[in-house]
Amino acid sequence: MVVFLLLGLFGLLALGALVAVFAILRQPPPDGAREAPRPAPSSPTKAAATAATAPAGAAPIAPIPAFPSPAYRLKPGVYMFGQLWRWDGVKWHAEIGDDCEPVMAIFDTPMLGTCAVTWDSVHRRTSPGGPWAREYRSPNGRPRLSSGWGHPIHGLFAGGDRGTVLHSKGDGQWSRLELPEALRTVVSAIWGDDDALYLGMADGRIARSAWVSRGEWQTAQAVSRDYVFDGVSTPRGQYAVSQSGDVLFLARDGAPDAWRSDKKLKSAAKGLWADAAGRVWISGAEGVFRSDTPGVWVQEPSAPQVPIDAIGSNGAVTWGGGGRSILQRRDAAGRWTSSAPGKSGTIVSLWVGPGQELLVGTEFMIEVSEGGTGVENEVVASASVAS
Repeated sequence: MVVFLLLGLFGLLALGALVAVFAILRQPPPDGAREAPRPAPSSPTKAAATAATAPAGAAPIAPIPAFPSPAYRLKPGVYMFGQLWRWDGVKWHAEIGDDCEPVMAIFDTPMLGTCAVTWDSVHRRTSPGGPWAREYRSPNGRPRLSSGWGHPIHGLFAGGDRGTVLHSKGDGQWSRLELPEALRTVVSAIWGDDDALYLGMADGRIARSAWVSRGEWQTAQAVSRDYVFDGVSTPRGQYAVSQSGDVLFLARDGAPDAWRSDKKLKSAAKGLWADAAGRVWISGAEGVFRSDTPGVWVQEPSAPQVPIDAIGSNGAVTWGGGGRSILQRRDAAGRWTSSAPGKSGTIVSLWVGPGQELLVGTEFMIEVSEGGTGVENEVVASASVAS
């Protein structure tokens, strides 16, 4: 009997101990020791999936917007306009007023700022993202300008029809350089280096004037069959491209008339650029070609096969632009992406700044009919202004 009583007492004690332990375990942890709730598992979001498949570091390219048409104050007829657009990595900014003509050249010169050359004007800013000032305007719209280039010591230059070469020391004042009678045709391209200034002509000639003998010109006759679109100086020598698809080369130690064909395209080569890495880029209706070594050209395999009228690079990223305001972007890994079509006509010039900045020059045609409002008569289309 006593044994049964003792066993019952031990059972009650054991049960009490278990209840006490369970009660302790049920108590909440002290403040600061609570574990954050763990979220329920879910499927990846659309944004995460997009980020996973997008090229690393590639920002979306927003389409270039339309600019308010000035056609409401125009008489019936067909007019060419343009705009200088600035991309800051987030949005586009229209840099010049609504009476801007096609922006034919954009170039930056150390210590002298950035210039934009339109059909009838030269605009300049002295700091990145700063305001633009019109420093030159052609009387009555003539001469018509089409090219530009700058040198930190020798100054800023703009070229155009009637043998026009404008010059500025970077002080806001522009004057005209006198050319020989034989060179008084359309100066369609202008570029240079530490040794000389070069002029590309609409009749296929290229002229050279050494800085030490300024005013004395040496001319290479009929280098191309027609319009020289652009030229650039590189450590290898001089390159130029033309309407007939000629890619021309002059070795650095070559005679002024010793230009030779470095490549031949089936159609016009309009864009030309040499980056800080020494690579030379050309673009046109056949896409983009790159030369890393003299005489050897490779077509960018992943570049969209669409006409690219302008091309530029800052070494890290390369941009190209053409019809329908479409931009092409090449990242450091060689991957190309395209923007959706924009609403500002054809991209005819561009300049790639440091970081995210991109300057783009466009042209578009406006047709105004009798009684037209200008809005319903706006035609966003390309019309060749380089012919």
